[in-house]
Amino acid sequence: MNNFRVIGKLDPAPLLERLSHHQAHWGQGGREYYEGSAHAQAQSIMIRWVKLPTEDLVAAQGEDHRRIATSLAARVLNDTKSVDHPAAHLLMPEIGEAVMSVLERLGAIGDLGHVMLTRLPAGGAIAAHVDEGIYANLYDRFHVCLAGGPGNIFRCGGEEIHPEPGDIFWFNHKREHSVENLVESGERIHLIVDVMAPHFTELRGIYYQAERVSDLWDEAEPLLQAHYAEIAHYQDIPLDPDKDAYRALEAAGQLRCYTVRDRARLAGYVVFIVRQNMHYKGSLQANQDVLFVLPEYRAGLIGIRLIKEAERRLAAQGVQVVYHHAKRTNKVGELLGRLGYDLVDEIRAKRLDRKG
Repeated sequence: MNNFRVIGKLDPAPLLERLSHHQAHWGQGGREYYEGSAHAQAQSIMIRWVKLPTEDLVAAQGEDHRRIATSLAARVLNDTKSVDHPAAHLLMPEIGEAVMSVLERLGAIGDLGHVMLTRLPAGGAIAAHVDEGIYANLYDRFHVCLAGGPGNIFRCGGEEIHPEPGDIFWFNHKREHSVENLVESGERIHLIVDVMAPHFTELRGIYYQAERVSDLWDEAEPLLQAHYAEIAHYQDIPLDPDKDAYRALEAAGQLRCYTVRDRARLAGYVVFIVRQNMHYKGSLQANQDVLFVLPEYRAGLIGIRLIKEAERRLAAQGVQVVYHHAKRTNKVGELLGRLGYDLVDEIRAKRLDRKG
């Protein structure tokens, strides 16, 4: 299997026994309540929640990965990088022992991320989804099955497993995944542990996702410079993106950014401005702002798949027409033609600050 790795077992009985005395905490995790949540039928208990600001999360990618040798209590309780919930104290020491049992099997690791418990009733399901955003780029996700029968079905990237109580496993949260808990399986309870785990990040492969432009500036800077050097028609005009303007469009809900990553590395992006056309106000349309894939990723179908993934997502949001622009000096226009894009407009430029 490419999208699952079973890495060991533990005895779930001690944690389940401790948990049985603190049932009131179920459903206070929050992730099941937001609109459109894939986890609407589940309940969670948050143990640890990372509260690092975005810039610190980005910087963390460059840190040396280190082995966690301290106890979970030292890592979780009184940790300025995380929010600890009351259940973290009430479920000690069993929750700490279970988390350390996971960490000890992972080899070289970096920071510990979210820790939570989740339960799904018999007959319940978690809808198909992908974990996106900067947090999910940095951390890998590990599950421990604490309770559940053979009808506890976990699907990911076209594969499926049936976790048994005690199973510790990694799954590729950058692929579409879902859960089905058949009635005969009884209640499904899992412990979820997020860790920066480079050996498992390597298993993700190439993946596509939606991201926020405002989260990408530092990471995208080398690509922006390479993109400018390759295609800018007026090289005497310096690259100087208006970050505030992009943030304003994002805040107004008019910006869409889709990326391709190789493991955690940013390999390309396409950004659109999405709004009702001023000439046809009943038509939601997307105008490409920028499209770039690093040269070393252009030999296969990665660029085509990035465009198609953007089309799929834009169509799901009600976009009727997508416009791309392409420089005459590269082959993107030919590629778009092969993908069914009509040549409907011609754009010409003239310098007004020069004579002749």
